[in-house]
Amino acid sequence: MQLRKQTLSIFLGVSLAAACYAQAPTITSFNPSLSAVGLPVYIAGTNFTGATSVTFDGKKAPFLVDSPELIVALVPLAASNGLVKVTTPSGTATSSQPYDIVSTSWDAVQNFSTTVNPNGAWTYGSEPSLDGAFTPFAAIINCSTDLPCWYNGGSFPNSAALAIDTSLYTLHYATVIVPTNMLYLSPENNAVVLRWTSPAAGKYWIFGQFQGLDLSLPTVTVAIYEDQTTALFSNSLTFFGDYQDFNISGLTLKKGTTIDFVVTSTDASNDNVGLTATIDLIK
Repeated sequence: MQLRKQTLSIFLGVSLAAACYAQAPTITSFNPSLSAVGLPVYIAGTNFTGATSVTFDGKKAPFLVDSPELIVALVPLAASNGLVKVTTPSGTATSSQPYDIVSTSWDAVQNFSTTVNPNGAWTYGSEPSLDGAFTPFAAIINCSTDLPCWYNGGSFPNSAALAIDTSLYTLHYATVIVPTNMLYLSPENNAVVLRWTSPAAGKYWIFGQFQGLDLSLPTVTVAIYEDQTTALFSNSLTFFGDYQDFNISGLTLKKGTTIDFVVTSTDASNDNVGLTATIDLIK
């Protein structure tokens, strides 16, 4: 009888220990919070050991359990934005926030055209001042070797331009340094505008950077406007290398809404600014 009691006690102890250690999983975060089909997502949480399934909006994803606190998953082909779930033999964890998935992306640098304007959703132009009449650039010239410029047809101090470095190296001329991975905007008493027009209604994410490219940069205003009137971002650059990042997520737009990336100054020279901009449509 004593042996049976000891055996039962040991059995109960093992069962209780197993119950303590086999806890349900939890999801605390994922990184990045927005991505495209086929790209990796790092899911952080607890008790992931033995995971049998990871889903995005109910669609199964390939995954690897890196540790009890980390899973690396690939966004599945059929996925749309929705909740992330991790299932183990002890239960299912559901994210508190939905995961956003990009269906279409526009990159101002990669999409830049030296032959047509407008170029798809992008238009290159200028305004005499903020909120002024927008005029697309009609001509393109070489501002320097390997630096094709869309411009307003004016001469200094009114030759607003928007350009790109097409060389394999960073260009140096006068007081300006232009890398290959940024657009080059020179307002000269104008407002240079990179305009993007929404091709469809939906939720969008806009991110990128303005950066001073002129060694003698004065105070320059940089901004992003929706339909020319609603400021989504506004700041200033005051010296060479000075930069301002922007990150605007969850922006709901109608078809035909314009997003203007604007650089303006009251100095006719040395007001040269670089720009990167990416716009993602969320599924």
